[in-house]
Amino acid sequence: MKIVTGDDITLTVSKNNLKESFTETQTKNNDMIDTANAIDLKKKYKGVMAANDSIDYFRFKVPAKGKIIFNALNSTDNTLKYLFYDKNYNQVYNFELSDGRKTTETFELAAGNYYLAVTQRTEGYGIGSYNFTLDYAASAPAKPSVTSVKNASGKKMVVKWKKVKGISGYELQYATSSNFKKGLVKKNISSGKTSATYTKLAKNKTYYVRMRSYVKVNGKKVYGNWSAKKCVKIKK
Repeated sequence: MKIVTGDDITLTVSKNNLKESFTETQTKNNDMIDTANAIDLKKKYKGVMAANDSIDYFRFKVPAKGKIIFNALNSTDNTLKYLFYDKNYNQVYNFELSDGRKTTETFELAAGNYYLAVTQRTEGYGIGSYNFTLDYAASAPAKPSVTSVKNASGKKMVVKWKKVKGISGYELQYATSSNFKKGLVKKNISSGKTSATYTKLAKNKTYYVRMRSYVKVNGKKVYGNWSAKKCVKIKK
């Protein structure tokens, strides 16, 4: 945009001078949902609004059910709308932010792929930048329910539990003391299983069992609470 005042002064204003995180051109932009820019959690981004650029789309992935902490700053001269959609384009959260204001919005999302649209409330009006950060904290998964612990012939123990949805796996522990300090054995179990058999146990010993589920976020395990413990005596 060029503004001329008098004979000697020429002022040129370009949204490119605002240095947004993703440079836009006439042929390369994020003005539609199918050209949304991929963004990472816990990273700061900057966008620009202009008279001919009234909406920006972004896409991101939530690795496991958790809390989104969305920090936003609106430095444009227009109220901005922030619209969150799931992979099926259903709106899951939204809010508005007046010009010159900042806010922190907190809400929960399930694991999956999402879109964020940042748009002017009054289309085609104003120019300026906006910043945002998508912080994230994984929610602890639900604890499993151990339904039975039985002795099978050959000094075996069979453990069964109810499946927990939306997790990465389980940790099962069994021990010969109720406080899980003596004879402790730890086992990692895949999320699809609902039973496990353990062999070579000591006859006439009582074994205590507990388990918990976990989700993996950036390579780290986030654990839920332990299940109620159950026990069985190995008689055969």
